[in-house]
Formats: sequence, structure tokens, C-alpha cells
Amino acid sequence: MKLKCEFVVTEVGDEVIAVPVGAEAKDYRLVLKLNEESGKIVELLNHEITLQELITSLKEEYTIEEKDISSISDFIAQLRESNLIEGN
Repeated sequence: MKLKCEFVVTEVGDEVIAVPVGAEAKDYRLVLKLNEESGKIVELLNHEITLQELITSLKEEYTIEEKDISSISDFIAQLRESNLIEGN
């Protein structure tokens, strides 16, 4: 799976935001306001990645518990519902 459009993730003050860039950006007129972990997920989803690879990458930077995996899946489901993710 990966995002349909590349997003740049940056900190603005004490907030983390993701902004679409590139030729496809014109189709996605939105700015995502995220927490640090969600920002990392968006960065990882800029490239093809499986759910397991994504979780493994997150575990390298954060302490991930079982309840967190459910939250990660929920966040990815929200991105899918918003038609921002392609692939499995």
C-alpha cells in the first residue's frame, strides 16, 4: 500500500502537518494535522510498504504496544476511506 499522492510532513510550531506535493497534489486540496506518530506513518506511506513493514519501522522509533497496532490500523482505514491510499 502507499499514498496516492506524495505528502511532505513538517512541524509548524508545535503541530505536525502533512501537505500533498507533486503533479497529483492539485487533486488533494487538504492539509492533514497529525501527531508525531501519524506524521511518521504518512512519511512511510509515501513509498510502497506492507502493514507489517510499517509497524516494524515504527517499532524502531517508538514503543508500540498491541493497542497501538489497532490505532495504526484505524488510522490507515481512515486514510483509505478518504481515498488517499492505493494497494493493500
